[in-house]
Amino acid sequence: MTISATSAGPAPGLREQKRTATRAALARATLRLAAEHGWSTVTIEQICDEVGVSRRTFFNYFPSREDALLDRDGRGLPEALAEPFVTAGADAPRGPSGLSAGLVDDLVDVMGAMAERLPDRDLFEDLQRAIDKDPRVLVVLRDVGQRSMDDLAALVARREGVPADDPRVQAVSGLVAVLGHRSILDHVEGRTTRSFREVLQGHVDLARALLTG
Repeated sequence: MTISATSAGPAPGLREQKRTATRAALARATLRLAAEHGWSTVTIEQICDEVGVSRRTFFNYFPSREDALLDRDGRGLPEALAEPFVTAGADAPRGPSGLSAGLVDDLVDVMGAMAERLPDRDLFEDLQRAIDKDPRVLVVLRDVGQRSMDDLAALVARREGVPADDPRVQAVSGLVAVLGHRSILDHVEGRTTRSFREVLQGHVDLARALLTG
């Protein structure tokens, strides 16, 4: 299974392009305000004023300012990416764990497609500035990161037809999420010029080799 954010559906029309631009502007404004003034002082009204939109428009894109800070809409993985991942497991043979063969590599594909939306390095630098100014941003990162891991576990559970709290689901989703975070840091800190997908696949292959001896 190989999918990408651009190949998972038809090309966006002008309306969707405008929505994407507005969402990006809100996320960038939130991060910039946090970096400049401190997270505790940032209000939704300030974010809206920066972009020139109403509070109602803000909530059309993000359920909270915390989600806007990390450009996360709270709706989980887009169905255009989730559906091929789930379908790929339907007829796959079972591995030794009882989960579908190819599960981890398919997760790499999904995360690689999602990473096509990763912000540029300047935005990551703004995030670091926001953390330096107010360490409570780390709490936001932790909470949103946990929700992202929960979304990943729910997706794996849907594919495998087992509960999300199944230990196998928790193990595989947790491992891939941690390696995904490591791959993002490799990019942010300039340690690689390879794509996120290639870096993540490399970390997964190394973990697989270590775990199998």
